Amino acid sequence: MRYLPLFVILLIMSVPAAPAQEPGEKQAIRPAGFEPKLPLSPGFIAGDLVFVSGQGSRDPKTGRHPETWEGQVKQAIDNMQVVLGAAKMDLANLVSCHCYLENLDLWPRMNPVYREGFGQDAPARTSVGMVALPDGSHYEITCVAARNAADIKAHYRGGKRPEKPAMFPPAVQVKDWVFTSGMTGREGDFEAQVKGTLENLGSALKEAERGFKDVVWANIYVNDPNNIPIVEKVWATYFTAAPKPARAVEVVNLLPNVNVEITLLAAAPSLKAKATGRDGVLAGRTLFLSAQSAPGATIEEQVAGTFKKISAGLKSAGMNLSNVVNSHVYLKDIGDFARMNAVYRKQFTADPPARTTVQVKQPGSSPQTMVEIAVVAYK
Repeated sequence: MRYLPLFVILLIMSVPAAPAQEPGEKQAIRPAGFEPKLPLSPGFIAGDLVFVSGQGSRDPKTGRHPETWEGQVKQAIDNMQVVLGAAKMDLANLVSCHCYLENLDLWPRMNPVYREGFGQDAPARTSVGMVALPDGSHYEITCVAARNAADIKAHYRGGKRPEKPAMFPPAVQVKDWVFTSGMTGREGDFEAQVKGTLENLGSALKEAERGFKDVVWANIYVNDPNNIPIVEKVWATYFTAAPKPARAVEVVNLLPNVNVEITLLAAAPSLKAKATGRDGVLAGRTLFLSAQSAPGATIEEQVAGTFKKISAGLKSAGMNLSNVVNSHVYLKDIGDFARMNAVYRKQFTADPPARTTVQVKQPGSSPQTMVEIAVVAYK
């Protein structure tokens, strides 16, 4: 095995658990007995939100992945529960999840297990195909939770919960934040599909009394880098007011007949979102920085250069790397995982942020990019 991500580390959790910790306003979550081997924290509390690192399918007790696909999905969800439980939370606290699959043909078989794990009060959800995942997992889930489950409100079309809810609502709100599920558009050419996707997202935001002007973060997934300029063209017609959302644009594997998928995060107007530097949006005490990359001949050079840009973006908001609570690392080659970690580790002197790492078809718009990193910070 070339690397030891969180799921291997959690093996030590088979020892008797200590009492769950009382959540603080900003702190790392570490299950009992956790000894970090990678530069990440299993979870990180930041105000009303809790960011949980990507959880794969390795069983912390046996050290193995379940043999069946359904078992792997269940194990990843169980691992998510372990992290939340260390801070006196559970799956009912989740507000938004990204599900990453290596084999999209198995997507229909994921859904019954997912429904069983989350029930009818499920979080917002986005499902995306990735080229590869760490630690031999074929399924990975990464989520955001609310510190207080009582603050969560799901928003449905027409403002009314259906008698038989789908596996996830169009949008979920926790206090000042509204998370949408991943939306797609399937009609017409690619430009029409992007417009349809954004119209669907606009409807979801409207149910939560939000609009495009309130969006502070976006995940944009496309299946072809040649389509990115079309996304930019359409995007500019919907996001006309400042600040423009921070975002990550990644080339991935999408479901059949889907060429674009987008998910949004909107903030309450009371948070007075404002632009910081070229690539950041500060809403209240939370900063969202767009995915960054840097030139370099090696993965080490690109990671180091990327962190210089991230540090500059943080400085624009009066923050530094100690304020980072969550990150997403998009690699072009999962074989660079260990080399990326060697540089990543040097950036954090205290508790590192929660983190999710995946291999995409192409990070961002440049074929020369080996890695992109997006971060969320809190002060």
